[in-house]
Amino acid sequence: MRNKELQAKLEEFREKGTVLICGTDAKTETFEKMLLSEGLEHYEKKFENGCTRFLKSNTPAY
Repeated sequence: MRNKELQAKLEEFREKGTVLICGTDAKTETFEKMLLSEGLEHYEKKFENGCTRFLKSNTPAY
């Protein structure tokens, strides 16, 4: 079962095109896997004050 907080962040990413994920590297990796599993592979990552911002992009992350 997916983490409710990360599921809400996924919806926010879909709606706004950007989301800030703060926490452990594992949390960031889990969110990244969620994006890929939902077919949302077009994003960029930027680091902000110890957090990771995911932004929609025109090119795949990989």
